Amino acid sequence: MNKMKKQIGILIFMLVGVMFAPIVFASEVGGVLSTLNLQSPGMNGTVNNCNPLTVEHGTVAPYPSCAITCGDGYTLNGTTCVVSETVEVCDPASVTNGTVAPYPSCTITCDSGYSLSGTACVVIYSGGGGGGGGSPTPPASVVGDLSGDGVVNFSDFNTLMINWGATGSNVADLNNDGIVDFFDFNTLMINWTK
Repeated sequence: MNKMKKQIGILIFMLVGVMFAPIVFASEVGGVLSTLNLQSPGMNGTVNNCNPLTVEHGTVAPYPSCAITCGDGYTLNGTTCVVSETVEVCDPASVTNGTVAPYPSCTITCDSGYSLSGTACVVIYSGGGGGGGGSPTPPASVVGDLSGDGVVNFSDFNTLMINWGATGSNVADLNNDGIVDFFDFNTLMINWTK
């Protein structure tokens, strides 16, 4: 019986040893296991990332877009955000019936038959002559066509608004009463799109 107890004791010891051996082993080599690059079963393939992953002075959108957006004051040059160059431009950059000199001068020069009114080149009127009071005789075919493009439209309306309230001789004074006002606006509207 003693022999049997001894054998059972050894058997229990071996079973306990086998059961707890992996725990002891894992705790003893835990530092080593954490540095191993083990792949889970069933996981394979490729990892898709953006190239570049980061950009100085900007951000990279997540894959698959990978769009690069540069911060304020920077523009995209390839895959790099570079300092933006400030380009000065004239305001307005162009005018109908005239030209605008390059920055920094920005001088507006009107074509022949046009004069500068604010920042627009407008038709020069003859004034009507002979006792005053009548409608001026514009070189254009339609009264109210201040831009000379042959039709009364927004360009002419803009010229009238720029000169609104002006007194004296003025291209937008369509009834030649010495002030750009509602009566000139009325004349413009009567001939709208003619």
